[in-house]
Amino acid sequence: MKFWLSFLSALAIGRSSLAQELIFQYRVPGTISASATVEGVAEVNGHVFVIFNRQGTGSITKLSLAGQELGVTAKNQNQTIFGRGLKAYPAKDGVVALTTDNTKPDADISAKVFSAENLEVTLDTVTGMKGNVGCFLVAKTSGDIVVSSNTALTTAIGGINSNGDKKLTVDAPSPAAAKVIDCPILSADESTLYYVETTPTFENFIQSINMADGALIAASSPPFGIVQRGPALSPDGTHVYVSAVKSSNTETTSGSENYLSRFNADSLTERFDVATEKRYTSFVQNPLVSPDGTIVYLFAVDFIVAVQASDGTTVWEFDVTDTLYTPPYLSKDGSQLIFARITRPESLLFLDALTGEILGTPLVLPQHLVLGIALVVVNEAEDRIYVTVPGGDSVFAVTNPSIATLVPTPETAAPTSSGRKVGNVLAIIDTPMTMIAAFAPMVMVSLFWF
Repeated sequence: MKFWLSFLSALAIGRSSLAQELIFQYRVPGTISASATVEGVAEVNGHVFVIFNRQGTGSITKLSLAGQELGVTAKNQNQTIFGRGLKAYPAKDGVVALTTDNTKPDADISAKVFSAENLEVTLDTVTGMKGNVGCFLVAKTSGDIVVSSNTALTTAIGGINSNGDKKLTVDAPSPAAAKVIDCPILSADESTLYYVETTPTFENFIQSINMADGALIAASSPPFGIVQRGPALSPDGTHVYVSAVKSSNTETTSGSENYLSRFNADSLTERFDVATEKRYTSFVQNPLVSPDGTIVYLFAVDFIVAVQASDGTTVWEFDVTDTLYTPPYLSKDGSQLIFARITRPESLLFLDALTGEILGTPLVLPQHLVLGIALVVVNEAEDRIYVTVPGGDSVFAVTNPSIATLVPTPETAAPTSSGRKVGNVLAIIDTPMTMIAAFAPMVMVSLFWF
């Protein structure tokens, strides 16, 4: 019996060590009077690129995969870099950031491509958009860049190609004060852009345009309920999904229900609506669709909900206990949902996408650094996650073990109010002098009676 207890305990502790671990924390150099704010991160060609703003100057620096500075930094005087505005740009073997001239009150949003080798600028062109960046898409093959921007009255979409030539513009629809709802999405073959337009009276339409010439392909009809976020596309490209709040009085959500609307992706017809089993106040991120197309993930203000695409039946629900400020990431194989939770403890969470259970050991972020919205970036190989905190000065790189090696949260843990279990945590204790990583090991005890 002692043998079995020792064996199981060792096995459990060994498996728990496979939970996500901190690879590095990179803190942008600065002083109290000239502190920097990190705005984005991307991994390209075996290196990590970080963008940040400091005293009116936007900069980008290159790090090793271990988080070490490589002595390559590009500074852009009087150019502010937008948050969430750094992405890999394979078309020119580099990264692309969105910037604006902070000396001009009505400056255009520009797309600036930096070489991954030496950070030399290989493309610098205006997008035709103004205001604040809403969403930012990059077509990996063609190099097309799509930007949605927000002003006081409207949201619009602009697109350019890898040569910097304008490809499309979606202006504010009529009537005035109508807008395009973030975020638009691209089809897998990069040929079609889908987005939702809304009017001041909450009349919403899905539209699709040809990325080759910007021509309108299709528009849905008739208008449906209140939509707060953009659409989702099924993996096979046959259907478009939108989460909506419907009401007999479209100017209010009072007494309304939540629906998932599905459209034929080619014609935006053959609309099919299913009601969710529970009413949510609003949806704050675009839906996501499982690789097999059977499950649609909806992101309410403080809940993640998995529903059957066929009838809207709830598969599982997860209480985030805070607003989902940034979109969760669904792994390519559909096994994991990865997202940051801002409410204390601020942490990086992995969910089993099929059950909604927490997987592995959540990474707890230093609370005093969580000053804004956590941005979660997963690299192409899906073996690393980068977390930045806009308003903060750090980037955290974290391992992403496969779902097969993650340790499910133990059943012996205390249940939350929603019935889920809370697992052990990897605490990152940040001090002015050093950073200490402390594991809370998992102990499994099993009794065998002979």
